[in-house]
Amino acid sequence: MFNLIINRDLSSHITPNSHTEALNRLEVYKDWFNEFITKPGKQITLVLIPIEEIAPRYRDEIPTGHFNPDGVPNLFLSPILKAPELTVPSTYLSLLVVLAECADDG
Repeated sequence: MFNLIINRDLSSHITPNSHTEALNRLEVYKDWFNEFITKPGKQITLVLIPIEEIAPRYRDEIPTGHFNPDGVPNLFLSPILKAPELTVPSTYLSLLVVLAECADDG
């Protein structure tokens, strides 16, 4: 609940014009990423991104800081691109490599 109050307070300062500008910028980023990185329809692309060092987060503990990123956070990439996302713990990296090799073999 505390986090919701903080986010609502931060969001209350965003004007409708700023919101529209942010959505336009995300659309430009999506178009660029698709044109130069994923190239849908031309190739199959798998993007591997290290997200963060995972640690327990308990709902009953008050968050220690605000989430105010510069640029596009890794966790937002899939929703922005409207692309599927698969999160794999790093201990399963060797399994992911095997799966990628199987996909290459067709």
